[in-house]
Amino acid sequence: MTDRQTNPLYNIRVIVLTLVLLIVGGTALFHYLEPEFTLIQSFYFTVTTMTTVGYGDLTPSNDVTRLAVSLYILCAVTLYVSLITHFGTHYLEYHHRRAERKRQKS
Repeated sequence: MTDRQTNPLYNIRVIVLTLVLLIVGGTALFHYLEPEFTLIQSFYFTVTTMTTVGYGDLTPSNDVTRLAVSLYILCAVTLYVSLITHFGTHYLEYHHRRAERKRQKS
């Protein structure tokens, strides 16, 4: 692996970019699959679905959209878990290095 691939900030950037693409792609997909959704409603549906909030005010009207939503949720939750894991790892590594520097100064 290269230094870039092991750099936590690089990994976080890749995951955030993937999340942005997932939001844009989800908005376009749900706007296409549910023609009665406006772009704003499609974006709203994408974000509420992605975050597993799902208020229920907008719902899929056919089986194809239900299948797409199910796959979308699996991808989105997986990415959220990856993002949280990478943020947590970076945070812990930063504080561990900081504590080590303090101990070495003492």
